[in-house]
Amino acid sequence: MEEKLSIIIPVYNDEKYLKRCLDSIINLDYQNLEIILVDDGSTDDSLAIMTDYAAQDERVKAISQQNLGVSVARNTGLAQATGNYIMFVDADDYVLSPLKIVLNDEQTADLNVFGFESGEEQKVVRAKYYDADESIHAKTMMMENPTQYLTAWGKIFKHDLIKKYNLRFNTNLRVAEDGNFMLQYLMKCETIKFSLPVGYHYSKDTESVMTTFDRKSEDYLTALEESERNLEGCPAEIQKAFNTYVMMHFNIIMVHETFASANPVKYSLKIKQLKQLLNKPIFKEALSGIKLSECHGLRMLPVILLKMHAYRLSSILFIVRAKQNEKQVEG
Repeated sequence: MEEKLSIIIPVYNDEKYLKRCLDSIINLDYQNLEIILVDDGSTDDSLAIMTDYAAQDERVKAISQQNLGVSVARNTGLAQATGNYIMFVDADDYVLSPLKIVLNDEQTADLNVFGFESGEEQKVVRAKYYDADESIHAKTMMMENPTQYLTAWGKIFKHDLIKKYNLRFNTNLRVAEDGNFMLQYLMKCETIKFSLPVGYHYSKDTESVMTTFDRKSEDYLTALEESERNLEGCPAEIQKAFNTYVMMHFNIIMVHETFASANPVKYSLKIKQLKQLLNKPIFKEALSGIKLSECHGLRMLPVILLKMHAYRLSSILFIVRAKQNEKQVEG
């Protein structure tokens, strides 16, 4: 028998993509689901599209609220959800047909993670089930690779676990809301399953905080400090993984703010800003907590250079990455 799945979709001025998103879910031919659409004060025709789909399919619920942000919209959806399992989908994204394979597989784990595609690139996970004794390995791996694994989408959550611990998205955060929610969930869940099928398409149709210039270093600091409080008393392995999680966000700030081409300040001042931010307690402690012998892969190269105080060399990496992101937006 199909388990009931609640799919929560925050909507804000997504009239261009919403039908594509909804059709992809409906075409899965998975009957025991509810699609909870939460309009977050859209000023376009999104609400009309939602209402039309709700009138045609009883599984679709259309909710309207004033513009309060994506976290409030997701929390509204959670409050209305009645399914055994929860899935979050962004309105400008869509699901892929292999997701049906994941849904038809018995959802025995507290968290089911499946592959996704970003543009034309596929992010495939290695199929594996982690029981309660092994799950810490999955948790640390996910924390060390937040841009791939700590998004709210691309996963199926157990609703009972969310209700038991009253887990919600932090409405005070302007960035890293997904990561904050995921860290809370990871600390409460026991079993994790990675499923092979690529079941989600992450759209690059719209600009996002991950691809455009922003001034949000203080917002990231707030989010990381909140996550740090949520992890108080966690095992040593989790704390080590959190150090990497923190430094991955340092990299994000460097790429999207400090060394972005749109940042008008002189290069010398950018280097000064790098050093000042790195001296903040949360970044300073994270960097010192990572050993050079633990730095593997290209993504850790900036961390290696920062530990060696090679600030100008690390800045070159950030500048190159910033230019790559800017080309994505222009393209």
